[in-house]
Amino acid sequence: MYKRDIFEGDFSRLTGKITLYLPGWATDYHVFYTRFLLEWDPKGDSPFLIKEFHGLEGEEMALYMRYADPNDIPKLTAMIAKSAVTWHLVGFSLGGFIAHDLARQVPEKVASLTLIGVREQYPVAVCRAMQRHLQQDKKQLLEDFWKKAFGEIAQEMFLVEDYDTPMLSRGLAYLAQYSWQASPFPFPVTCRHGEADKIAPLSEAQTLAQRKRWGLQILPGAGHGAWSVSDDAL
Repeated sequence: MYKRDIFEGDFSRLTGKITLYLPGWATDYHVFYTRFLLEWDPKGDSPFLIKEFHGLEGEEMALYMRYADPNDIPKLTAMIAKSAVTWHLVGFSLGGFIAHDLARQVPEKVASLTLIGVREQYPVAVCRAMQRHLQQDKKQLLEDFWKKAFGEIAQEMFLVEDYDTPMLSRGLAYLAQYSWQASPFPFPVTCRHGEADKIAPLSEAQTLAQRKRWGLQILPGAGHGAWSVSDDAL
């Protein structure tokens, strides 16, 4: 296992399967709770953490985005478009919106899409209020959000208060304007949602999945990010 700046690498020669994991707003790669991620040395400046990369022989690779930043979408789209691999996209919360955005731009490259903790729409007024709160008291905003989103498990998730403020603001702006409009995908889409999600109401996920004819897996008793599965189970 090692780190590498994939944005600068040559994906055109790779074959096989890649699963790309995108975390949510004010979270990072740790949100996926795998042993690999918990043991990872976070030093370095690559946008990805790489697992099981074996070169050009077609073996499976797992890529974990360090953070979910809308500014990375053009780079990610170009990276996926020029590759010769099959992509499985897994996005949590904001990462789910970004994963959907990527899938609708390069559907011919995607084999599956898994959306965790998404909703039909984040109210514009709420997102703007959070942007103002970021400037006034970022620490308190993040603590309140983590408590509401994850409950007690937030203490174990390596959440930090020094997330880049402009990136957080961009994420809120992106959520406020995002639309799920797109033609039907030629691959399976599954929504995974916590029954007790206080950030993204289950009713909205149910409505979205029904309207788009996507699969829906409800996690009994789970909140916004309190699922207990490995990356292999996703």
